[in-house]
Amino acid sequence: MVSLPPKLSLKSEKWREAPVTQIQLLREECLAALSNYTREAQKTCELLGDVEGTAPSLDQLLSVSAQTQCEDSVLESYLVLRHRLFDAWNGTTSS
Repeated sequence: MVSLPPKLSLKSEKWREAPVTQIQLLREECLAALSNYTREAQKTCELLGDVEGTAPSLDQLLSVSAQTQCEDSVLESYLVLRHRLFDAWNGTTSS
């Protein structure tokens, strides 16, 4: 039998208080947000690869800047959802 660390064992029953459907929904949203983030990160990497070894034009710099802002936005969304999922699983509430 595996024993949980003391901090987790104190809350081991709390995760059951959250409806499984809520946790499943948050999990699906979290996975979708992660997928969106990896897609945007891929775009950023591709744009950066396009300018490698050359002096970037103003249009390329603007494209990279806009893409980076988009990537940062979806990363923030993913991190918020991940935190909410962990809180639901751990039996705590997120502010």
